[in-house]
Amino acid sequence: DGSIDVNLVKDTALFNNPVKNRNYIELNEKKFNSADFNVGFTIEYWFKKSDDNDPIGWIFYNGGEGFNNGMRNGFSILQKNHNEIRFELANANTREKTMLDTPMPETDDWTHMAHVWNSICSEASTYVDGKLAGKSKFSGPIPPESKYVSLGRQREWKNWRPGYWAGGLAELRIW
Repeated sequence: DGSIDVNLVKDTALFNNPVKNRNYIELNEKKFNSADFNVGFTIEYWFKKSDDNDPIGWIFYNGGEGFNNGMRNGFSILQKNHNEIRFELANANTREKTMLDTPMPETDDWTHMAHVWNSICSEASTYVDGKLAGKSKFSGPIPPESKYVSLGRQREWKNWRPGYWAGGLAELRIW
């Protein structure tokens, strides 16, 4: 049906303390084709935050970082400064980038997140427990550059070191 379902057991931490284990999952080009995302997409998942993260920890990584000449095509979801979730989309060819920051939920319970890029209306949106938490403009497209996805870390690139994420992640779906 066009979806990738990484169905994980709820209430089980997928990514452990980043200082100790630095666990992550990678999907390669055989399972993931970033060119499919130029028509828009939704990424939804349940997560449980952790204060054990690096200052910036990637939950979902497919590029999108950097600015100016260091910008890289792609999109990412990351926790930053222990108190925000960022949905980031970038087209390095046109130097277009959007960063949609949403405050972390106050609760330590499981939270449902959905990040949507609607290419028809050029809009990126984030939903927290089914409620719109923010939106931003992004015209796109997202040129295919990275042929993999990392869950739980950003891949090393140029002189950047990976930023790991610790916490629970369940029922991740990409539509």
